[in-house]
Amino acid sequence: MELSSIAEIKGRLHSFNRSAAERIGELKVLPVTEIPKNAEITEAFQRLRSRAHLGSQYDWLSRYAAHAGLNGIELSVHADDKAAVFLSGHVELSRDGAWVLNDMSDDIAIFSRFRFPLLSMTKREMASVAEKEGFRKLLDLSWFCYRPLGGEPCGACNPCVYTMEEGLTERFPFRSILRYKMVSLKRSIKKRVMVLRSGRLGR
Repeated sequence: MELSSIAEIKGRLHSFNRSAAERIGELKVLPVTEIPKNAEITEAFQRLRSRAHLGSQYDWLSRYAAHAGLNGIELSVHADDKAAVFLSGHVELSRDGAWVLNDMSDDIAIFSRFRFPLLSMTKREMASVAEKEGFRKLLDLSWFCYRPLGGEPCGACNPCVYTMEEGLTERFPFRSILRYKMVSLKRSIKKRVMVLRSGRLGR
């Protein structure tokens, strides 16, 4: 689904803004299993993840960038993204408007090869800009679901849940929203049970 979405977006972008489309390089696909291991990066990632949720993609993206000698890779980490918590207080605004890491002294250095042009924006703000500038339909073609069902976002995986919580429910059909509500209810019940159990153990 994601690869077909990328192809469709690029095709439509060529009609909408040819100059922008021509700035997009050739798509390269590499299985995650073929990215060389890097113990230093993975250990730093695991220490960060022990503090708060951090997607596994930041481990293999960092390992790939280091292996390929790449710098300045743009990542679409945004203001309401889970990863933004780790970047807060460790970035500065570059001359071209992208946020870059300014602190290499901690495990946060795994983000040193990346740039974050959307870090100060929420997903709702991105949608508003896209609407204003006339490319909202292109934005809505982007894909985020880990486990699509029948060509639709599942509504239950973490990316779907985050997208819902970040205010873009219009990106989901009714079936996906229903699954999201069921997952949210189950998580709420689970948290309540854990609180009750911890209270009993503390007596």
